[in-house]
This record gives sequence, C-alpha cells and structure tokens, in this order.
Amino acid sequence: MEYDLAGLPTMGRDGLASIILPSLTLGLAISSVYVRLLRSSLLESLSQEFVRSARARGCQKDVFLFYTLFDIVSPPVITVFGLV
Repeated sequence: MEYDLAGLPTMGRDGLASIILPSLTLGLAISSVYVRLLRSSLLESLSQEFVRSARARGCQKDVFLFYTLFDIVSPPVITVFGLV
C-alpha cells in the first residue's frame, strides 16, 4: 500500500511540515493511556447512586454525561497528564 501524504515529509528539516507526522505519531501512542483511564473512570461513575437518581428524574443521558460526569471524571485524567 502506498499513500500520498500531500506534502508532509516523514523526516527531514523542512520546517514545521516535517514536525507534523512525528508529533502525531507520538501523540497517538500516549493518547491510549488517557482514553483508557477516561473510559474506566466514566464506567465507574455511571454506576453511582446520583447517576441513577438523575436518570430516574428524567435527565437526558447525553446532557448529563457531558456536563456532569466529565466534570467528575476529568481530575484523574488531568493528574495522569501532568505525571506523563
């Protein structure tokens, strides 16, 4: 398989364009740690009592997930981000 990278060199010293692919590769490698931590924290939070009571009161799942649970789940992810 061969892909045309449309002007993005895989190596070299051509300025900013030569930094994009190596940075993307390193970023994708470490992002799996953050995604796994976020997912496990989110699944743990979904089983707590306040989530069940909010759902019983009629709160929409998507709204509750993005506005409330991400506020609760984000501190461990930010802590790991600072450690790495």
